[in-house]
Amino acid sequence: MKINNKDIFLIMDLKGKVMRTIQNLSLEFPSLMARIDGIVMQPYTVYKGRFYYLIVGEESEEWELHNL
Repeated sequence: MKINNKDIFLIMDLKGKVMRTIQNLSLEFPSLMARIDGIVMQPYTVYKGRFYYLIVGEESEEWELHNL
């Protein structure tokens, strides 16, 4: 969701109650062509109320796991 041109992620339980909000997190999503070709990887997940995401390190060019 975007509010005032900022990305906001909502972490909700199965009943729709908002557990956490995360702001100002820039994630790269697969391009439309990658999704059409079936090459789709979700670079983020929520596990036990924590938000985990993968980014490519600028210097190492390897995947790094981060969490909020």
